[in-house]
Amino acid sequence: MAAIPDTGRLEEISLPRLLGDLYRAQFNGRVELGRQRVEHTFLLASGAAIGCESAANKNGLCDQLVTAGTITQKDRDRAISLIKSKGCKEANALLQLGLLDPRGLVLALRDQVRFRLLECISWPKGAFTLDAGAPPSEAANPFRIDVYAVLQAGIEAHWRADQVLLDLEPTTGLRDALESPGRIDSLFVESATARLTENLSVMATEETLSSEVHFKPEAIDLLFDTLGRTNEYIIVDLPRSALAVRQRIFETVTDILLITELTLPGLRDAMRIISSIEETVSGKSVIVIANRTGSPHQAMSPKDFQKALGHKIEFLIPQDDKAFKQAANNGKPLIQIDSRGKPAKAMQSIVDKLTGEKKSAKNKDAGTRDGKSGKKSSWSWIFKKG
Repeated sequence: MAAIPDTGRLEEISLPRLLGDLYRAQFNGRVELGRQRVEHTFLLASGAAIGCESAANKNGLCDQLVTAGTITQKDRDRAISLIKSKGCKEANALLQLGLLDPRGLVLALRDQVRFRLLECISWPKGAFTLDAGAPPSEAANPFRIDVYAVLQAGIEAHWRADQVLLDLEPTTGLRDALESPGRIDSLFVESATARLTENLSVMATEETLSSEVHFKPEAIDLLFDTLGRTNEYIIVDLPRSALAVRQRIFETVTDILLITELTLPGLRDAMRIISSIEETVSGKSVIVIANRTGSPHQAMSPKDFQKALGHKIEFLIPQDDKAFKQAANNGKPLIQIDSRGKPAKAMQSIVDKLTGEKKSAKNKDAGTRDGKSGKKSSWSWIFKKG
């Protein structure tokens, strides 16, 4: 692992990566995060968060408890009055007034740290400063925040999956292209995409759950045309929302992959999406892929799911807890972590279908890219650097 700088920008080292590195390094000390006029300081012990302070909201704990319904607004006002008159901290005031018992206070402080970490993970920009120090005593460490659990929750809420799995920093390139198609040209695309390897570039934008995607219809055609000049394949990851964008892309693409899980919510969403595709465009091939098959969350068999959906499931990607966790924790695509595992082989079958590279048992050179070099026809070459 590379050395962690004492100061830096979140645009250069994202907070999820920074926290993950600090956890692996068993860092002890303070992490100061700032964005515009908002500043939060987190206390870490062996890489785990055990406390926080905020310059922006001195009464944050009281406000949090009111929002959660733990105390009333009158209770909050009483606590603030005591803090002002005696100059004590929020925690002491809440205990003195009997609004919380010691256990309730510990749980509230733990939630406060978690909420503020989640808030900071949503920041696309900001600065950080590390101040290493001696580890706190056990008495000052009543709880430890599971860093990976918070990162998972924060990333799911604020980051796109492709950015996470490919270990890329968020940019605004995709949003800029959709909103201002006049800017789209080869130079703009080059500057707005993150080049992961010689054969793979990604254009992605960090969005919050409350953001609406505003775009001009001609932007998609122009963007596809510009990207198509320098790329053999263009893969678009579409969310269930952004219906207008989705409709325009359905009209433009050659293949549509619908990835679902064998659950009742997955069945419901799959039926709605297929219906939307059929209403929007006709004659488009829809390939249904069942993900994480064999997991404890699977509620239906592939056969029953197909029957209810009224559409064939063409591919099954099996659950592999060990490989999935290793890929997520290392910020690497699954194909780089375990290229010979069952999930990777299933994904390779999907790639073969899309690219038309189907292996033949009768061809002794099947499984090679050029039939001569002996290189396996695996999409791992996409992620190969250099």
